[in-house]
Amino acid sequence: MIPLPLINVLIALILSITIVFFANTINLALGVIGPFAHSLRLCFVEFLPKFYERGDREFKPFKLHSIISYRWNQVKKLCDSYGS
Repeated sequence: MIPLPLINVLIALILSITIVFFANTINLALGVIGPFAHSLRLCFVEFLPKFYERGDREFKPFKLHSIISYRWNQVKKLCDSYGS
């Protein structure tokens, strides 16, 4: 029979090794992603604007309000076509 303090030490050792393994895996993943993200930033911020030419109209991203009002106008037109 194994004494109880020895079992506690073994459980703590296994748990600590598991935590160290996962912590080092996360550290390695962040160490790989960091330089990759930095090189993408350099590409998009420093290099690509040199070749960018503006078009005729300014970019206006979609907003929730404009999408809802567009859909509401479509529904009103559909209802009006059924009413007449």
